[in-house]
Amino acid sequence: ENKMQKLEEEGAYLPIDWYPLSRDCIFYSLSIVILVVSVSTNEPSRLDKKPHIIEGCVTWYESLIYIILYALYIAFMYKSADFRDTAEKIKEQLLETCP
Repeated sequence: ENKMQKLEEEGAYLPIDWYPLSRDCIFYSLSIVILVVSVSTNEPSRLDKKPHIIEGCVTWYESLIYIILYALYIAFMYKSADFRDTAEKIKEQLLETCP
């Protein structure tokens, strides 16, 4: 009996599916990129004008963009089953074409 079977029997093994992991990594990466871009492109908030990313500021319209993107994320999660079905079909098509 191998170690993985023992973990499964004890209930300590949790299989991770590719779709939720990929989806969350993509959304997380996108949000970090958007945050870095918006903070780094604004004027620093300090008077000495040092161009450090931490010293940037976020404007009201960028905040509005974040709220809209979050609403899109919620809409995506609401329709996640449909997107998953489509992603599974694409995955199957790609696996069929690969030798």
